[in-house]
Amino acid sequence: MRRYIFLFSLFAVVLIASGCWFKPADDLAKSNDSNKIEEAGKQPDCLFQLDIHRDDNAFKEKNFGDKINVDDQRFSELALLDATKPKEYADGGGEQVGKLVNLSGVDYQDAAIYLVKNQVLKTYVHLGSKVCLVEENTDKLDTLYAAHFIGTHEFCTNECETEELDFRVMIEKDSGFIYLAK
Repeated sequence: MRRYIFLFSLFAVVLIASGCWFKPADDLAKSNDSNKIEEAGKQPDCLFQLDIHRDDNAFKEKNFGDKINVDDQRFSELALLDATKPKEYADGGGEQVGKLVNLSGVDYQDAAIYLVKNQVLKTYVHLGSKVCLVEENTDKLDTLYAAHFIGTHEFCTNECETEELDFRVMIEKDSGFIYLAK
């Protein structure tokens, strides 16, 4: 708990020092650079870990961009997106996944993990992935939640390889819109 309070306080200090009381979703997505962690020689702590296997995926026969329904009590129709190579937009924004339909008492961490665990945001191409939630942030005005995931996924073309994962799930707290960002 102390670490979370420290990270949140550090995040607030950075916002104040930069002169930005509020950063839009696209700026927040780029403000957290995992390379800084690696350069310091530290591995981030894993807040929640997922081991995802091909056989566990109900949507493995679907294509990226296909619309799916997973839980209409919680989510609108959702777009199946590729988290192995999240799109990078010039403005830093994310690709829209869908929307939370009921914002009353929502657990944003649970919603983000649900999308990864159930492979709405596909974290592997062929075999499987190991994904770790390493950081959660909210902006100064508490209008945006961002969950940062890292990990690896395994795939085979001519030979089997492992590739790193690094993506964010962002949820606008006032509208419920959900985005996948680099």
